[in-house]
Amino acid sequence: ISVLHVYAEQKNRDKSPTCPCCGHHMHVHGHSKHTLKDFPVIPRKRLLITFDLLRYFCPNCSHTCTEQIDIKYPNTSITKRAALWIASLLEFRVSISAISKISGIDWAVIKKLNHGHIKKELELHRKLLRGTNYKPTYIAVDEFAIKKGHEYATSIMDIHTGEIYWIGKGRSTAAFEKCFHEIDVDFLSNVKAVAMDMHQPYENVIRKHLPHVEIVFDKFHVLAQYGKDVLGAVRLAKAREHLEQANSLKEELEDFKQQHKDELKKDSSLVTIVDTFKQNIKEHLDLKNIFKSLRWVLLSASAKLTELQKEKLDDILSRHEDLAICYSMREELKLIYDIDNPDVARVMWEQWFTAAKASNIPQLIRFAEQKEKRIDGLVAYAKHPITTAKLEGTNNKIKVLKRIAFGYRDDEYFFDVIKYNSVFDNSSEFLQSSLTLF
Repeated sequence: ISVLHVYAEQKNRDKSPTCPCCGHHMHVHGHSKHTLKDFPVIPRKRLLITFDLLRYFCPNCSHTCTEQIDIKYPNTSITKRAALWIASLLEFRVSISAISKISGIDWAVIKKLNHGHIKKELELHRKLLRGTNYKPTYIAVDEFAIKKGHEYATSIMDIHTGEIYWIGKGRSTAAFEKCFHEIDVDFLSNVKAVAMDMHQPYENVIRKHLPHVEIVFDKFHVLAQYGKDVLGAVRLAKAREHLEQANSLKEELEDFKQQHKDELKKDSSLVTIVDTFKQNIKEHLDLKNIFKSLRWVLLSASAKLTELQKEKLDDILSRHEDLAICYSMREELKLIYDIDNPDVARVMWEQWFTAAKASNIPQLIRFAEQKEKRIDGLVAYAKHPITTAKLEGTNNKIKVLKRIAFGYRDDEYFFDVIKYNSVFDNSSEFLQSSLTLF
């Protein structure tokens, strides 16, 4: 990419300005040159503007200074116009790397410009919140992946507004404890309940710092875990069972062939037995494949299934009692979440746990025993029907932000970008707030 170099001179310059130190008139002492990067006005031509600046000297106090450039963006070597263009491109989610390639402006300068703007806007927003005495009533806590390799960060969201108040690296007790050193606990004094998964460190920290708050275990996490640890585990166990039976029949068939290898060509009844073996092997392998492909049919709502899928599911459930019990228990679990009376909900949860433990299905019993210990957080949903769904949706947006940027080098910048997007998610608001800079 070629460079377009423009030389410019200040208009209406003051050749005898007043000294900022003593107020005496200064004299021209010399010249200096300063180059600014501007946004390219011609495709594939980077634009540089070099100014011939005057240097001034005060004969009274010997102070020296250099003429200021009106179009220079503060604390950078770019023009105000370039800064405006950068803000506009960032509005449309153009990556910093792409803007750097287009303009020739260093990645760090663009990042510094954007981060400074984000910090300024977030601080103004916080002042506005403090001025209105707004305090959240329901919050959600969840983690999201920073990068591959099980590196996570924890975030807290106001469920009503969708704003993320705090993000910290890690999801341990010590990592989450930092939240209550960085956020004014009085700001969370009106919180009635917090939605979260069953991650023990989150629960411990909330109970320690916000003892008045009720903890609501997210129903989608509970149902998803049931789908994986119960329905999924039983389904895969049945698939392995049919595969083992097929392999066992294959071994029996080979033994049978070895014992009767001389008679097979002469005795048609032996051939019939071989064909029966093959048919049984095929049935078990077909059932194994059906169970392996049954995941989404089992997890989907019955109303969303096609007629063919419903027939397939009914056939499997009619022939496999354990899977049928687990499926019906999942449907009962969904009905419990429709109850809005905490006392009734507690009775229904206790009955569900009793029935699950009496099922003689190991996966279902283990799930019931684990969740029975956390019954208070499950019952709390009847009083406070909140979930982490909005925060999970934001986690998907975070993935998009990471893909656009091809990852982030600076965790603090990344976390501020997430907070900013949770507040100013409307593009027109983003651009309007960006224009106030210039």
